[in-house]
Amino acid sequence: MTLDRIAEEFDDLDVGYELDEEHIATILDGIALVVMSPQPPVLMLTGRWLWDLQADEDVEKALAFAHEFNERAYQPRLTVEEGEDENEGTAHVYFSCSMPAGAGMTDEQLTGAVEMGLQAMSMAAAALCDEFPHLEPSDTNEEN
Repeated sequence: MTLDRIAEEFDDLDVGYELDEEHIATILDGIALVVMSPQPPVLMLTGRWLWDLQADEDVEKALAFAHEFNERAYQPRLTVEEGEDENEGTAHVYFSCSMPAGAGMTDEQLTGAVEMGLQAMSMAAAALCDEFPHLEPSDTNEEN
């Protein structure tokens, strides 16, 4: 399992991305998404929702949302983390989605795993947007 092989899946799905030796990065459906170099037997997709949570009530609401979401959904896992240094006073929602990715995985299996991860993260991001309609994205939200 290589990043080049995963990049081919992104090409097939018409998802633009940047690729280097260690990761694939893209912005998709309001999520800054990173795929790290696979460490078999697990492929990990991680992302950050592009909306800042600054009000205490928004952070509390996001923590409750993440807890409830994680109780009912298998993927992705949601966490809420406070910013540090220049981002102090701001919290963000993070996504992680892990899938088996061992040696011998067929192209069809890889396609299914990547599609499942991206769809699960997109659905979680849409649910967050519904939950926080008063917030705007903090970074560029152009889809690649």
